[in-house]
Amino acid sequence: MIRQIHLSMLVGPVIPLPVPHAVMDAFQSATITNATGERSGFQIAFSLSTRSPLHTLFVLSGGGAPPLLRVVLMAVVNGMPQMLMDGVITRTEVSAGSSP
Repeated sequence: MIRQIHLSMLVGPVIPLPVPHAVMDAFQSATITNATGERSGFQIAFSLSTRSPLHTLFVLSGGGAPPLLRVVLMAVVNGMPQMLMDGVITRTEVSAGSSP
């Protein structure tokens, strides 16, 4: 029986470190695809406010992918850590939301 799930995100150029609390507050969803013999990957969605620290990351990357930014997603289920994915960002997209 699952009593508790805690999601952690670590990001960094070589050695990923835990992201600030503001980044996890902006986290909306993650989709991880892992297929044998086929293309695997991940997609992470954030909801950005005008004061989000993620804007700095997108501005510094100039709209492209940040150079060698490693992302690790881990879930701790009932006290046992489970690595969900460990990958490098190759593309970023920012789109306007529905609210002003």
